[in-house]
Amino acid sequence: TLIELLVVISIIGLLSSVVLASLSTARDRANVGAGKQFDVGIYRNYGADASAHWKMEAISASKIADDSPNLLDLTVLGTPVAETGVFGNAIRFPTASDYAQITFPTNSAFARSSLNGGTITLWVKPTVLSGTQYILSTQGNPTNRIYFYIDNSILRIMRGGNPPVSINLGTAKLNEWVNIGMSWTGGASGSTQTMR
Repeated sequence: TLIELLVVISIIGLLSSVVLASLSTARDRANVGAGKQFDVGIYRNYGADASAHWKMEAISASKIADDSPNLLDLTVLGTPVAETGVFGNAIRFPTASDYAQITFPTNSAFARSSLNGGTITLWVKPTVLSGTQYILSTQGNPTNRIYFYIDNSILRIMRGGNPPVSINLGTAKLNEWVNIGMSWTGGASGSTQTMR
């Protein structure tokens, strides 16, 4: 009868919504898993040659320790706090004025990489999508400075220059981890370098 048919359709609709909700969670977990696998592969292949590696486990004296032999600690600005992350802990930046900054030692290999080229990867989990939130900034000549930031829900990477070069990574998802990275070639300034 029509009533039985409607009951069956409503049961199918209920079951499909439960399955789709579970599928969405599984897809998100799979994306994080794929990002972890990629991240671990990068570290295995290039970790020994890395200029710096920050596990983001804790903040001590406004610094985040570098686990590489170069000891290039990150300086934190504002009042960030440590909490659970993808691998161990993460550092949360509660306000737009909180972020981490790399200070280049003079004539270090890391400072030269800003001009000669390099790669930076990091995990990001946006908790606020409005306004501008800087995540990581390099310190030095503005024409070679690198910024990772969220601008009104858009994840962006910017390379200093005249004019600056910016890459739109797409819309950030609230409270979801994403693995992002940037590779750039050498050049006199951000305007003459290629960026991926």
